[in-house]
Amino acid sequence: RFISGYVEIDFRTRVGRQWPEFDSLAELLREYPAGSPLRAAAFVEEFLRSGIDVNGHVRPQLEFLQPFSGCSLPMDFIGKTEYAEEHWAKLFAMQNETAPKFDNDGDRDRKAMKSFLASSPKHMRALCWLYLGDFAVFEYELPNECQQEPMQSAVAKLRQVSLPGNPFAW
Repeated sequence: RFISGYVEIDFRTRVGRQWPEFDSLAELLREYPAGSPLRAAAFVEEFLRSGIDVNGHVRPQLEFLQPFSGCSLPMDFIGKTEYAEEHWAKLFAMQNETAPKFDNDGDRDRKAMKSFLASSPKHMRALCWLYLGDFAVFEYELPNECQQEPMQSAVAKLRQVSLPGNPFAW
């Protein structure tokens, strides 16, 4: 989810969409070529420093499902970004609506972020800790850089308490 959030936020800051809370981020990212691992690195550093205003595109998704999150709507369906186009269509079908065309642009930015994270195990591990709840509850495998203790045990323990009857499990 973090990578797709990066792609969305970077796109919006690059094309000048009116997102005033990201003016300083847009200024920072302008220093680096679009679609480059350097730009992705700057984004990760800023995210770890500031949380990027706890924007929903990059914050742990489990936070949206907690009682204090401000989301009082019942959840009938939770999609995954890996299946975004398919899940987007399913979400609209549940409402007897036709899904608009899914915009799956951003491959260059996605590749840049993956390249940066693959080259920086320290940053990957930091993100794994921040998204630990998402890995556990939504049943994602930890990346190789995060497959050591105590992270692996923490995910296993969270799964023990959260997965029996888990409506969010894929």
